[in-house]
Amino acid sequence: MVSPGARPWRGVRARLRAVSTRALLRRHLAALVVLAVLAGTALLVSYDVVHRSPERVRTGIAPAAQQVAAARIALETAHRHAEAAVGRPASRVTGVGEGFRTQLSAADQNLSRAADKQLAGPYGRGELDTVDGLLTVYADAVNQAAGMYGGEPEDELRTMRELRMTEAGSLMHRRVTGMLPRLAALQERQLEEVREELEFSTAQRVGWALAEAFLVLTALVLLSASRVLRRRCGRMFDGWLLCGLLLTLVLAVVPVRWTGTTQDRLDTVSARLTSLEHAAAQQHITRTATEVRRAADSAHGRAGPLLGFGACGLALLVLPSAGLLHRLRADYGRARP
Repeated sequence: MVSPGARPWRGVRARLRAVSTRALLRRHLAALVVLAVLAGTALLVSYDVVHRSPERVRTGIAPAAQQVAAARIALETAHRHAEAAVGRPASRVTGVGEGFRTQLSAADQNLSRAADKQLAGPYGRGELDTVDGLLTVYADAVNQAAGMYGGEPEDELRTMRELRMTEAGSLMHRRVTGMLPRLAALQERQLEEVREELEFSTAQRVGWALAEAFLVLTALVLLSASRVLRRRCGRMFDGWLLCGLLLTLVLAVVPVRWTGTTQDRLDTVSARLTSLEHAAAQQHITRTATEVRRAADSAHGRAGPLLGFGACGLALLVLPSAGLLHRLRADYGRARP
C-alpha cells in the first residue's frame, strides 16, 4: 500500500516521464549555463575583493598607520629632550640639543609622508596640515626657551624659559587642539578605517554564500543531467559532465581555503596595526612594520589565481554544455521520449 505522502512524488515523476528527452536535456543545458555564469561571477568578485587587500596593505594602509604613529612618538621624544635641555640651570643651557632637532625632523618627515597616504580623507589632511603649522610655532617656542635670552638675572631667565616651555607644552599636549591629541584622534580614525577595510564583512559573507550555493546547484544539475543520460540515452558515463563535476568541486573548495588563509593574514595585519595606537617607542613601529609586511607577503597572490579560477569557471560553462549539446545532436535519435 502506498502512503498518501508518496502520491505527490509519484505525480512529479509521472510528469517528468511525460517530458521528452530533448526538452529535458535543453532544460538542463539552460540551467547549467545560467548557474555556471552566476557561480563564476560571484566567485571571482568575492575572491578579488579579499585578495586585493594585501597589496593595499603594503602600499597604503600599513604605511599610513605607521607614519602617524611614528610622528606621534617622535614628537613625544622631542619634547622630552626639550624639557631635559631647558630644565638645566640657566648658565648651563646652551641650546636645545641634537636629540631634539633629530626627533623634530623625523616628526616633520613622517607628517609629510602621512599626508600622502593617510586614510581619513579631508579630515585627515586638515589635521595633518594643522599639526604641521603648530610644529613650526612649537619649534620656535622651544628654541626661544633654550637660548634666545642673555644678560638677564638667573630668576628672570628661568621665568622666561618656563613661560616659553609652558607655551610649547600647551602646543604639544593641549586637550583636543594640541599636536599629540590631534594625532591620537587621527590615528584612532585611521585604525577604524583599517579594521573596516580588512575585516570579513557581511557583504563578503553573502557573496561567498551565493557563490557556494550556485556551485552546489550547478553540481546538482550536472548529476541530474547524468541521470537523464543514463536512464534515457543508455550512457553510463559521460566525460564532459564528469569534468564539469570535478571543476565544480575545485571551485567550491580551493578558493574558499585560500581566502580563509588570506583573511587570517589580514586579521593579523589588523591586530598588529591596531597595536600602534598604544606604541611608545620607535622599535615597536619597526617590529610591527616587519610583521605586517611578512603577513601581507605570505597571503595568496591575486592576479595568477584569479586568472586560473576564471579559466576554470569558463571551462565549467563550456565543457558540460558542449557535452549536452553533443548528446542532443548525436544521441537524440536513439533516445526514447
